[in-house]
Amino acid sequence: MIDHLVLLKIKPIYIYFNSQDHDQTRKLVLRNLLKQLLSALPKIPSTIQDAYRKSECGDGQPDCDGWMQFIKAVSTSFSCVAVLLDAFDECTKGEKLNIVEIVRDLQKSGMKVFITTRPHDQSRLETKLVNAISMEIKAREPDIKIFLEANLRSEGVTEKVKDQIMGEICLRAQGMYVPFSCTVVGG
Repeated sequence: MIDHLVLLKIKPIYIYFNSQDHDQTRKLVLRNLLKQLLSALPKIPSTIQDAYRKSECGDGQPDCDGWMQFIKAVSTSFSCVAVLLDAFDECTKGEKLNIVEIVRDLQKSGMKVFITTRPHDQSRLETKLVNAISMEIKAREPDIKIFLEANLRSEGVTEKVKDQIMGEICLRAQGMYVPFSCTVVGG
């Protein structure tokens, strides 16, 4: 699937937020997204090479606006950039508004942004982002069975035990999985 996207010059980039990682600041998120875009190019643009040289000479790194400008410039090398911000609810409270600002900037420049989060942050995103479309994502019993079937088969579990395990997990999964929502912000 990803190979097909690359052939179409659609570049997927992503961030997975982790509540244990307190270094996921606005600046580092922007740098990471830029790095992913650059990794798909045959050559790094001279403007970015120059900025890197300046930072190496002690002239400092670009500010967040500078990183965003680099992302916008490099994104024009692709027919479409699709950004996935996964587990937004895991982002530190102090950075959530900064990340929403990033999303607004990405949206204005025509990139497609997909955000996954638990329901308690869904309304915050919907009120702060223009044209946000939300949909619920949750595990369904057939999906759970397919996943378990594949994994239990590779472990050599007997049919009887496999059926018991699948039945018990599917029974207990009802209401156990907290549904996530995905907010799609069009460009």
